[in-house]
Amino acid sequence: MSWHARVLDVTSGEVLVVLSPGERPAGWYDDTSFVRFDQYRTRLEVVDVASKTVVKQIDLAGVPGVRSVQIGSAAHLTGAAATRGF
Repeated sequence: MSWHARVLDVTSGEVLVVLSPGERPAGWYDDTSFVRFDQYRTRLEVVDVASKTVVKQIDLAGVPGVRSVQIGSAAHLTGAAATRGF
């Protein structure tokens, strides 16, 4: 049995994209993109929801054993935290 993740618009309930097995999203990046692990779990990929294209990659080299991430906006943060967000 294949497992397919679905990215939903929480307002309308519309399925925005269906991901293949192994393309499990880690969370939203912004209003039009989500983050997922690559197939080897060596980097995070920012993916455009509409086109499914990778728009940014974040290398996880030197960070062994990453199994999950928490993603949140840097909106309203100050100082050093604001410069490290998106």
